[in-house]
Amino acid sequence: MFGGFHDDRGTSDKLTISILRAIQNQNEPIHLCSACVTDFNDTVEKGLHKPIIYGIGINVQDGQIYPATFLDKGPDEWIRHARIYGGVRGMVEIYNSTYKELRIMPYDYRHGMRPVDMQFFRDAPDEFILQNLSTSPHCEPPDFVSITRATLDHILAHPKPLITVFSEGKPRVYRRLDGVEHWTRINS
Repeated sequence: MFGGFHDDRGTSDKLTISILRAIQNQNEPIHLCSACVTDFNDTVEKGLHKPIIYGIGINVQDGQIYPATFLDKGPDEWIRHARIYGGVRGMVEIYNSTYKELRIMPYDYRHGMRPVDMQFFRDAPDEFILQNLSTSPHCEPPDFVSITRATLDHILAHPKPLITVFSEGKPRVYRRLDGVEHWTRINS
């Protein structure tokens, strides 16, 4: 398990605990062999804490671990981010290892930003978005602002996700099918 760092708000600590709980609740036995998380994945540059490793890859033949960046973040990235900006808190598990499916459960917005505020942020300069909508602006990936704008656009286009995004209140379900490179949606 890799990720997180010593952030000012303690967000990484809370997420790490949530992830460990999710691992503990799995039906299959999971043997945690490495945990480079929070303070163990922290470095200080110019007086600011940041992660040493943002992502990893594993060579399945020899078990070697190496830093990696992934361009594909999975399906419905904007829908997954919109949940948070819409005021729905807490980590959710979206991958079901029993069924080998990625499930985005239905949600509705609660106490999130008002539409006028979303429009304001969407149209704001990049640096303003970075400084005001990030928990750690100094170590966000280069696509943070573009993803944030796309997420705000999605929320503005779908103010009632239970009607326009989750038809009949059903989750959006995806699988990796044999011979297909990307996730395939298996329900409508």
